[in-house]
Amino acid sequence: MAIWQIPFILTLLGIVVLAGRFGPLELAALPLVLITTTTLANVGYSIFRSKRGFSRLFSRGNLLGLLPGHLLLLLAIVAVPLPSGFVYLWILVPTLTIAYDLLANEFSIKMRIRILFVTITYCIIWSVLFLLARQIIIAGRRELNEVMVTVLIVVGGALFLAVAIYRHIQYVTREN
Repeated sequence: MAIWQIPFILTLLGIVVLAGRFGPLELAALPLVLITTTTLANVGYSIFRSKRGFSRLFSRGNLLGLLPGHLLLLLAIVAVPLPSGFVYLWILVPTLTIAYDLLANEFSIKMRIRILFVTITYCIIWSVLFLLARQIIIAGRRELNEVMVTVLIVVGGALFLAVAIYRHIQYVTREN
C-alpha cells in the first residue's frame, strides 16, 4: 500500500462511520471499534511490511492494496439495510488479507504448504466478498430475481476462484 493511500483509507473509514446505520449507540460500539481496529491494523501492517522488506516473490499479488475497495463494500453494507452480522462478516476480509500476506511471506514453511494455505485463505476472502456483494444487490434492488442473481454470482465467483486456484497451482509447479 502506497503512503498516499493512507489519508484516502482513513477518509473512507470516516465516511463509513458517519454514513453507516449501526443502530443505537450502545449497540454500535462493538462494530465501530472492530471496523476501526481492523482498518488501522491493515494500514499498520502495510507500513510494517514495507519497513520489513517482505519479499514480493509470491505475494506480489497480495490483497493489501484492495483495502479501499473493501471499505467501499463496507460502506454499501452499512448503508443498505442488512442484518448487523454482515458487518462482522466483513471484518474477516481485512483480517484474512493480513493472514494471506503473512502466510505468503513465511519462509520457514515449505513452499507447497504455503501455497496451499494462501490458496485457501484467498478463496475464503473472495467467497465472503461474493456473498456480501450478493446480499447488497438483493437488499438494494428488491425487484431483481434473487435466484438469478445468486446463480450469476455463484457461477462468476466459481470461475474467478477456479482461475485463482489454477494460478496458485501454476506457481507451485513453476517453483519446483
